[in-house]
Amino acid sequence: MLEKKIPALRRALWFVLKLNVLALPLYLAVYFDLQSQEFQQLWAAGLSQSLGSLGYDTSLDGHNIGVKSGQSLYQIDLSWDSTGWKSLYAMFALVFASGVGGVRQKLAFLAFALPAIAFLNLLRIVTTSLVYVNYGMEGFDLVHGLLWSAMMVVLVVGMWYYLYLKDKR
Repeated sequence: MLEKKIPALRRALWFVLKLNVLALPLYLAVYFDLQSQEFQQLWAAGLSQSLGSLGYDTSLDGHNIGVKSGQSLYQIDLSWDSTGWKSLYAMFALVFASGVGGVRQKLAFLAFALPAIAFLNLLRIVTTSLVYVNYGMEGFDLVHGLLWSAMMVVLVVGMWYYLYLKDKR
């Protein structure tokens, strides 16, 4: 009975080892607080344009967005973590650590998965910003902390699991 489980255990351990090696750049980026202002400003511009297309009067200064709603002006500082870079990198690491498919299949999957995660992250920052502007920080904390933070993890792991299941067919 144990002999049948050893190959699966070896594959699982090999996956965990590769995932941790691939995660080293993420750990180093977090430890040394490495950030890309350009990437952060790109996301801030996307948020500003998205809110503008929804009828809000916005202004953009770097990664700070001003949003006018009624007589109130709200300031949104799009943080480095709000860019979704960890979710994007986690998807990359999960796909390349897995024993699923070859490099071409992995790259094809990432060509779909990474833009999908980026879109979902934009949806995340737009909805949390709308909650902040319309319901204040209490609503923001609830939606951001309870809903979207956990939801992004579920979405990334779910998309990766889809690749895994697709390969098992």
